[in-house]
Amino acid sequence: MIGRLLRPLRSGTARLAGNDPRIAAPATIEVSSPDFASGTMMPARYRGKDAVLPPLRWTDVPAGARQLALVVEDVDVPFATPLVHAIAYGLSPQKVAFEGGEIPKAGPRTPPDLPDAWLGRAMGMFPGYLAPTPIPGHGPHRYVYQIFALDTELARFASPPSKKALLAAMAGHVLARGAVVGIAEA
Repeated sequence: MIGRLLRPLRSGTARLAGNDPRIAAPATIEVSSPDFASGTMMPARYRGKDAVLPPLRWTDVPAGARQLALVVEDVDVPFATPLVHAIAYGLSPQKVAFEGGEIPKAGPRTPPDLPDAWLGRAMGMFPGYLAPTPIPGHGPHRYVYQIFALDTELARFASPPSKKALLAAMAGHVLARGAVVGIAEA
């Protein structure tokens, strides 16, 4: 019932990381998942509280890239801004994929480091991946998996950064970006 009442409220795409004017860049990176086409329903193993990060692939990273970053956001939450589901930064420009489940679930005991990247705060709280769990009855939610190619190497933050802190550090350094969208509904 609450979901149906909140159904008209959606954060929208205007405040999506990729639409921040400070990091404006052409959308020339091709991002995809081998398990769903962009704009379609994600398989059940990638939806719900026990879900894992879907496998992601990307191509066409510009030659001048020195680092990559991933930001995952739900643009259909009934909030003023999209809800951050994951941040990973410090990725090598030679990295071309995330395997399914590669980013651990967000929580107070999740380490802030991966073997090849650092994690930011999901939902502004803990490092890791927050699984897509839309409000029952709220309708379909779009989860936008965004890859950014940077012309610089960001320093590791002293603690897992928020989206706001990461975007401030990326400002003026994004060469290209790309995204794939997965849908989930409860």
